Parts: sequence; structure tokens; C-alpha cells
Amino acid sequence: MNHLQEYHEPKKAQNEASAKRRVVIIGSGIAAVSAAETLRRLNFDGVISIYSESAQLPYERRLLSKQLYHKETQLSLHDEKWYGEKDIALHLKQRVIHIDTKRKELHLANHQLVPYEECIIATGAKAKQPHDFYDYENLLTYRSFEDAVKLSEYAKRNRRCIVVGGGILGLELACLLADTHLEVTLIEQLPSLLAKHMDPAAAHLLHQYLKTEKIHVMLNTQISNLYGLSRAEGAELTNKKYINTDFIVYAIGIQADLDFLKNTDIKHDQLIHVDRTMRTSTAHIYACGDAVECEGVHASLWKNAEQQGAIAAMTICNKQQEYENAIQPLLFQHDQFSCFMAGNIRQSDQYIECLDEENSKFEKYTYQNGMCSGALLINRKEQIPYAWNTYQSKAAYPFAGK
Repeated sequence: MNHLQEYHEPKKAQNEASAKRRVVIIGSGIAAVSAAETLRRLNFDGVISIYSESAQLPYERRLLSKQLYHKETQLSLHDEKWYGEKDIALHLKQRVIHIDTKRKELHLANHQLVPYEECIIATGAKAKQPHDFYDYENLLTYRSFEDAVKLSEYAKRNRRCIVVGGGILGLELACLLADTHLEVTLIEQLPSLLAKHMDPAAAHLLHQYLKTEKIHVMLNTQISNLYGLSRAEGAELTNKKYINTDFIVYAIGIQADLDFLKNTDIKHDQLIHVDRTMRTSTAHIYACGDAVECEGVHASLWKNAEQQGAIAAMTICNKQQEYENAIQPLLFQHDQFSCFMAGNIRQSDQYIECLDEENSKFEKYTYQNGMCSGALLINRKEQIPYAWNTYQSKAAYPFAGK
């Protein structure tokens, strides 16, 4: 006897629902919600169902840091009423374990089968975890609502921590945790923070700012061993130094969880391959957000995911729109310190820079083949529109021929 059960769409008569085109969306991040919202905006009158492993209403992940300040913040992208008004069936705590692309069905962990005509994969990505040290209960990551709540509890109960990873997320976490009066050590295995986006002058200003925030930065090193019973109480580094700690937060990148695509014909490796219309290699399957790469480019930023979700919906509705792999700028900001980064700042034929070390200000533009290829600003927020326009327009090197 087959242990899988047929799925019945709630709130609709079975014959009515089956007569309509059915779109299922896997995931509940901004890409998923953008796809559902765009389908309704384009007057799609079929069945739209969102399946999410999370217990939370789809939320604004960029606001999760408010949890560390214990502030009452509205995180949800929309309230529950909105989904009802848009006739979007939201199924929380429902994990998809397989897609049968031949029969066009989702297999859920609770043994239900969910039929579809079109399927959008928008499962996003999860935080990377260290391959070792899994047995310690106080090793944390920071990506989901549950992660933020757990980190907030640890921050309230303890006085010292280690943040591993010197990218944007690692910097933000280090500063946020320092604001809660924790003693913070920030560890980066490369010679510089934000190593892909900084030059030495800018990196020095950033490092000096973190000192004023009482964040201890350790570069060119990583954790080689941890000590403790059920909890990590100390970390030995590759530079032979030892740090006592109450907990450790890893900010070492993200990875897509694509186990449910095993034994399918959907082309993927670490990411799902899509074209500019968000079609995958399999008919009637689309993908968008942090789990995809488009023409070899992985853009794991909020705005890109939102746009990709909308384009997946447009494709289903036969609206001709293609995704452009536009690189978005990066911005790190904390209190009075700001850092804006766009493009490639480390390789160039020519460059223009201005350093005001006394006021901790820096501005740099790089040029490749006579056109702007990168922009970097430290504490020059008023220049961000100009810098972004200069980079986007590939402005010509102003001193050419001089």
C-alpha cells in the first residue's frame, strides 16, 4: 500500500481547484513572496501555494539584527490577512523532500503528495557551518529568525564571544554584539577584513574604527581547536594563541540546501542553473533567489532575489522579461562609520583616490581599459549617489591623455 497521501487544497472545492492552473512555490523568502505577489499582480487566477519549512510568516531577513537589541520590530513581509486577501495558500512547517518532475508532484516530509502545473524553487540558502566541532551547543550561525532569537539569548546571558569571518555579516555581528556590552573577538583568516573589496588604506580605517568599538580583531589566523565538554569554553588559533569564550558565532558564508533535488533531472551542483527567464533545465520548473546561479553568476543579495522571483512569475504568465546580472553595491554601516563598495577595487589600470586620515575619510575609483570598474567610499555617505552612478555608467577616466 502506498504510504503517500493525496494532497487536498484548503479553502477550495476539489473540482474547482483542479480546473485551475496550479503553481507551487517552495520556500518563503523574498524571492518566493515576490513570485507569488507578481503572479497576482499579473492577474494570474490559478491556485498559488507556498510551502515553507519555517514556522514563521515570510519575513524581512535584513531586520533580524533588531532581535539583538530586543526591540519590538515587525519582521513579516505581509501579515496573515494579506495572504488570504491575495488567495495565496501559505503552508508553514512543511518540508519538501523530493520533486517528481515526471508526475509533477512534490513529496512532503509528512508523506503528502502535492500536484503542480508549474513549480518555483525559492528555497534560499542557509549559513555555512564548520565541518568540525558539531558537538558543542554554543556554536551559532546567523541567517534565520530562529538563529537571531538564539543569538539574542546567548548575548543576554554571557559576557564574551568570538565572531569568525571578516565579511559584511561578520562585521555587522561583531558591532551588534559589542553594542550589547559583550567582549568581542573577530577572527579572519585573510590578511584584511573585507579582503575582496578593500585596499590597504581603507582597511586600516576600518580596523581603527573597530578598535574604538573595543572589538579585538585577529587577522591571518583561524580556529584550529576548541576546548570544553558540552560547550566550547576556549579556542586555540593557528597562530598558537588561545582565547576564552562563552560562545562562538560563525559568519563564513552561505550554501544552498538542495538535497531534495537528488535523483531529479534538474541541473544543479552547489546551485541550481537557470537562464535569464528563471527556467531550469526541466520543463515547468523555475528557480530564483540565493539557491540559483544565472549564466554562471551567483548574486546572493535581497534585491536580486526579489527581481528573480518577479521574473519567474512573469515567465509563467508568458510575459517576456529577462533578468540582468546586475552587480549590486555593498554597504557596511554602524553608528557614524560607513563603507560603500562597488565593483573591483583591487585590480585596475588606473585609479583616483583621496585619503583624509585625520577625519577617517577615504574615496577611491578604479579604472580598467579607461572605464570605471570600481568605487570605494569610507565615511563619505554624501558621495554614494555619485560613486554608484560613476560605477554603473562605466564613466571614463577623467585624466585620459593628460
